[in-house]
Amino acid sequence: QLYLIHVGDWASYYLAGKYRFDPLPVKTIDALKKQLSSSQSSRWV
Repeated sequence: QLYLIHVGDWASYYLAGKYRFDPLPVKTIDALKKQLSSSQSSRWV
C-alpha cells in the first residue's frame, strides 16, 4: 500500500514538472495551518 502512495507522489511530481505547475502550494493545507496557528495562539493567552 505504501508503495502505491510513493509511486503516486512521484507521478504527480513528474507531471507537475512536465506541465510547469508548481506542486508546492496547497491552499487547503495553508488554510488549515493558518487556522491551527490562530487557535493555538489564542489558547495559550
